[in-house]
Order: sequence, then C-alpha cells, then structure tokens
Amino acid sequence: MSEPEQELEAELDKIMRVLWRSDLEAEAEMFAPASPIVSRGPVFDIKCDACSGGPHCDTVLSEAIIQAIQLARRAADKLDAAIGVEPWQRDEESMKTARLFTEIFCHDPSLPIPWADNSPSGATVAYRFRAVARELDGGRRIHFVCLPTVSVCTTQSCCPDEFARAREGEPIVLCDNFWQDPDIEGLPAASFRGAILIHEMLHFLFAAPRGGMGGDWGPRRVNPTCYEQFVLRVNGLLALPSSKCKPCR
Repeated sequence: MSEPEQELEAELDKIMRVLWRSDLEAEAEMFAPASPIVSRGPVFDIKCDACSGGPHCDTVLSEAIIQAIQLARRAADKLDAAIGVEPWQRDEESMKTARLFTEIFCHDPSLPIPWADNSPSGATVAYRFRAVARELDGGRRIHFVCLPTVSVCTTQSCCPDEFARAREGEPIVLCDNFWQDPDIEGLPAASFRGAILIHEMLHFLFAAPRGGMGGDWGPRRVNPTCYEQFVLRVNGLLALPSSKCKPCR
C-alpha cells in the first residue's frame, strides 16, 4: 500500500472521531451549492492589559484576523481552480497550486477521498479554509486571552516556543511570541499572525489534536501545521520553520 493510501486509511478512522465534535455543519455538506459570502467583519474580545502586544493589541489582532480571512479564502479559491479541471488541463497557476499541495500533503489535490464520496482531497482542505474564514468573519464571537511565557509552563502560561493555542470551547490563548514581528523577509507581520490564527482556528473548530514540532501526530490533511505552511506558501509568502509539517517519505 502506498503512503497516500496508508494516510487515507488512517485518516478515515481519525476524521470520523474528529468531526462529530465539531459544532460546524457536517463536512459532508461541503459539496452543496455555495452561498454568497456575506462579510460581517470580525467579532472578538480581548483584554489588552495582559498582552505583550502593547496598548493597541486589539488593533493588531483585528488586522491579523482580517489577514487570516483573506489568506484562507484565497487558498480555497486556488484549490477550487486546481481541482475544477482535469490535471492535464490546469493553467500555470493551478499547476503551481497542485505541486505545492502535493509537496505538503503528499498527493495531488484531485485524489479521490473514499469517506467523502470519492470527492477530491483538495475540496475538503478548501472547505476547512472557508470554515475558518467564515467563523473569523463574524460567524461567532471569538474570545482571546493573553498568557505570560515562562520557562516551565502550565495551563495558565505559555511555553517558550509557543505562539498560541486553542481548544474547542475555550478562549484562544495568545502567547508573547504571537506579538513579536517575524524576522523573515517575505513574511509580513500581519500575515504571520494571520496564519497562526488559521492554525489555531482549525484546532478550535475541528478539535484537531495537538502534537509536537512539525505536527507529527497524524495524517497531514487534518494537521493544522500543514495547513499553516500551505496557506502561506500558496499566497506567495514564506513559512516559519515551526510551521512546516514533516516531509513526505
């Protein structure tokens, strides 16, 4: 059995246990006719007095949320274009998207997924990006909390290498690293923070389990670290080393 087939076998078991916990509509509904996007704008709250982002952390966070919405929707649109035609009919941009998807997720986005009625793999990834964008864009009020970073971390603090963390039903935690601008040319600060928010919203909405560096805990198509890498690179941006999922074997 090839690696893509092995990953799909593992994912079939894992995804069904993940989806039932989601408070979004069933992922099987993603192939229904798309509704027009109605932008309502971010709805969130945060107490800035505990944030290392300074007195204007709410403004910085708002900019990051808006950037996350844009990044996620553009990624979904690019995937739609790549799977909307036969692989040999793709234009140059769609070929680039498919090559990047294959590099990160280890198979072409047109690969049929058995548990999704043999629909393309890229369609489920696009669905999740749009779900994140919808919820960030006024779909719900999102609660954020800032926690201090300490060398020996607990549930009430952040570890030194953490940027943020999220768990279904709890406020999204923002760590000191989230507020530090990245020292990487080709990765604007708002995009850096936006990609982190996409990562954490995938944990929040789909109850994706957390893992170690590189997200080495399960199939790539339910791995927020891989989504974070893909959403940055498909938008022409660089990804942080910590947002790169394990390479294909």
